[in-house]
Amino acid sequence: MVVSKAPLYLLFAVMPLFYVQVLPHVNAIEAALILNLLLVPALFGGRNPYLKVTGTDLVIAAYALIGLISVLVGSTSFYDSARLYRFLVVSPVVGYIVVRFSKLGPKELLRGLYMTIPATAIQAVVIVIDYIREGQRPQDVGIADLITFSVWCGIGLAVLIYDRPNLRSRFARLVALATALVLFAGLVASASRAAVVTFALVGPLAGFIWRKRSRVRWFGYTAIATMVGLIIVIAVNPVFTGYSPRTEKQIEAQRSIKRVADWHLYVTDAQGRIAFWSRLMSEGMKRPVLGHGTASYDIGKAGGTLTSMGSAHNALISALQTSGVPGMLVVLLLLSVGFRSIERIPRGGRDLDTVGKVILVGYAMIVYVSLTNALSAGRGQALLFLLAILAHLAASQRSRRRVVVGAEPEPSVAGGDGHSRRRFHGHGY
Repeated sequence: MVVSKAPLYLLFAVMPLFYVQVLPHVNAIEAALILNLLLVPALFGGRNPYLKVTGTDLVIAAYALIGLISVLVGSTSFYDSARLYRFLVVSPVVGYIVVRFSKLGPKELLRGLYMTIPATAIQAVVIVIDYIREGQRPQDVGIADLITFSVWCGIGLAVLIYDRPNLRSRFARLVALATALVLFAGLVASASRAAVVTFALVGPLAGFIWRKRSRVRWFGYTAIATMVGLIIVIAVNPVFTGYSPRTEKQIEAQRSIKRVADWHLYVTDAQGRIAFWSRLMSEGMKRPVLGHGTASYDIGKAGGTLTSMGSAHNALISALQTSGVPGMLVVLLLLSVGFRSIERIPRGGRDLDTVGKVILVGYAMIVYVSLTNALSAGRGQALLFLLAILAHLAASQRSRRRVVVGAEPEPSVAGGDGHSRRRFHGHGY
């Protein structure tokens, strides 16, 4: 029934609204999660082909456990630690559980991804207007973190690009084109370099990469090698040994969308960031097993930097600081396991193919964004949301390998329309 799925669709719709509070101290995502938790009996009751444990589920469980341990380690303020745990772990993990164990099929998942577009487009309008009025990159428009917002712009654009065959009427195509232009303008105005560059490279090639599993596999290997290689460079730090304060000219360039194409600024930032990460890694390795605890997340207060940056600006280094080497390895798995799931998803169904391409674009963006940003400000929420969709589809594959002859047919993989596009085969991950 559509009514029973309405809270799930509401969760999709508010996913880009991490900073919007609907109740005192409760943001829109948490409110939607509370509503969905009331449906737990419906989620687990009856026949649910998605109730199969996958490797991604185990990684998420490890992430929740290590995060809980970090709250108890080296805490100078249990309130601050618990608050960070709530936004970095509890809310994303609960969101993962709700989407992961829902009964949405590919058609319904695609419909849900469409529902993320309105909130993103509204933010894009506000951000573009702010950029035009102020003449510089928006700093604080009150409704979005620019980096996280840029990822949702990429996801929305991927939906509109790769679901064009479903837009049959001229009016629908005009609306889609206008919305795509708004999202693209928002992505550019965000000036999030990691997101813009990743979308520019992966967005047009997602269909090409998706068609062959071997291409997905090598794309995943490239991303993993990039992450591991960066950690090695930070650890060895053979070149960038000092920090050069930004000049007024560089600060001014950071406020403009020209920063996306300023290669000199890329080099300057790389020098400062790698030296910055190297110091943090040295500090983190003083407690490699348990880390310095969640309270050390604000490394400016912890005295781990020479610059006031508020966080490690790197998901792996941030995890090392708060949770030690085990935490860093778990985050590395979070940023890697999705490629395995994408590789396993079968090809051939129109809706399934579209969802796969969209998640490929979104997951690639969040992975590369995480190399220059922590998982705060809604990025962890977005990451686990995308992983939930991948694990959801992978679990269905596992269930279909156990079909018993003469048994009652399993629910259609296509979801809402009741027609299966193609049987799932292979292992889920």
